[in-house]
Amino acid sequence: MQDGVIVAAHLSRQSQWDSVEQCLTSKNIYLDTSMGFEFFPIDRFLRIVAAHGAERILFDSDSPWSNAKAEIEHLQAPPLYDGEKESILYKMLRGY
Repeated sequence: MQDGVIVAAHLSRQSQWDSVEQCLTSKNIYLDTSMGFEFFPIDRFLRIVAAHGAERILFDSDSPWSNAKAEIEHLQAPPLYDGEKESILYKMLRGY
């Protein structure tokens, strides 16, 4: 039996950021950013990235419900390291 990969959309719990920080950060799951930048505060996003690791945050626009260009622009604004932005935007998952 192979291990599965879990990707939790919308940083896992839309508008329930305390639960995400307390229960999910550092777990072996991926969180995606789909439609998130409209809803989550940037400071909270930065805390989640720091606690969970940028390598387990995946860019997603949730198209057609949101605009991919606008989502990328939102992701470029927070003070993340270039390596973190690269991980979130396009680095491939190793082994998958």
